[in-house]
Amino acid sequence: MNSGKLRKHSRRELLQMLAAGGAALVLNACRVPPAPPPAGTTPAPTLLPPTPTTPAGWQPPTTIRITPNDDFYTMKFHPSRPPAVDPDSYRLEISGEVDTPLSLSLADLKALPAVTEMRTLECISNPVGGNLMGNATWTGVSMAALLAAASVRPAGKHLKLESLDSYHTGIPIELALDEHALLVYEMNGEPLPAKHGYPLRCLWPGRYGQKQPKWIQRITVQRQPHLGHFEAEGWSDEAIILPNARIEQPPPRQVQPADFYVAGVAFYNDSGLNAVDVSLDNGATWQPAELLRGPSERTWTEWWLLAENASTGTMRVLARVTDGSGRVQALPRDSSSLLSGTFPNGTDEMHRVVVQVKNEGS
Repeated sequence: MNSGKLRKHSRRELLQMLAAGGAALVLNACRVPPAPPPAGTTPAPTLLPPTPTTPAGWQPPTTIRITPNDDFYTMKFHPSRPPAVDPDSYRLEISGEVDTPLSLSLADLKALPAVTEMRTLECISNPVGGNLMGNATWTGVSMAALLAAASVRPAGKHLKLESLDSYHTGIPIELALDEHALLVYEMNGEPLPAKHGYPLRCLWPGRYGQKQPKWIQRITVQRQPHLGHFEAEGWSDEAIILPNARIEQPPPRQVQPADFYVAGVAFYNDSGLNAVDVSLDNGATWQPAELLRGPSERTWTEWWLLAENASTGTMRVLARVTDGSGRVQALPRDSSSLLSGTFPNGTDEMHRVVVQVKNEGS
C-alpha cells in the first residue's frame, strides 16, 4: 500500500495489476433477524430449510458433504425477491482511502486469477441444532489482490460494504487482507444463484454470514469503522463464529436398537478444532467422536460415535466441540429464550437429542 500521488491507470493496466497481485494466491449471506422486539409484540417467523433426513443403515461418511445450491439456507434483508442485476452494466466499485479507485465489471473480475475454496457458512441467528448452516465450494477472486490494485492509503483501516438490496455492514481491513478473504461469483461449479448473491458476494474467514453480504456493489475504504444495519440494532460487530456441533443422527425420539450411531457436523472459527465429544447420559460422562475433517478450518467437520449395548429406555444425548483455543461449548440453557438465545453473539450451547432405545433382548 502506498500514499503516493494519484495516477490514472488504463483499464488494461488495472487488470494487469490485479492479475499480478492474485497470481500467487491459489452465502447465501446470512442476514440476521432484527434485535428482539419490544415487549408485547410478536417477532416475524423465521423459515428454516427442510430438516436433513437420515437413511436407514447409516454408515460413517468417507467424503465431506457438500450442500446443494437449492438446499443451501437463505436469509435476506428485504422480504422481496433478490435484486434484478444486468450483468452487462454491473460494476463493483472500490473507492475511499485509495489512490486508484476501481470500477470492475463481472467480466473484469472473471478475467482475474480464480481462487476456489470449500467453505461453510452459518447464520449468527442459527439456533441450537439449527439448519442455518451449509457447506459449498466457491470460486472467485482475492480481496487482498483487489485492495493492492486500488493502492490503499495508510489511513484506510476499515471497509464499508454495501449491497444492491441496501444492506450494509463493515469490517476491519485486516480481515479483508486475509489470504482467504474472497469475492465469489460461482457456487458448487455454477454461476452464483440469484438468491445466494448473484453476481458477487463476500466470503470472510471465521465470521458469521451477517458480515458476508450478498449482491455486493460498493466497497469503501475508510478511516473509521462503519456500523452496519444489524450491528446498530445490537448484534455483534465482530460476529466471530462460536464452536457448535449439530446432532443429525439419530432423529429425536426415534426408537433405536442397542447399537446405533450418533453423528452430525461441527463448525468453529479460525482457531480450528481440537475434539468433538459425545455424552450418552446427559453430560455425566463423555466419549471422543471419530472425525472426518474438511480441507481447512473454514469448513465443517463430520463426526460420529457408535453407541454399543445401550439399555432399553430414554437416553439424553449431547455433543460438544472443543475448538483450537480450548473453548468448550456451554451446557444446554433455557431454549425458550427469544431468538433461541442467539442474540447478540450467536450461540455455543450444546445440542441435546432425546433418544428411545429398545433392546431386542429385553
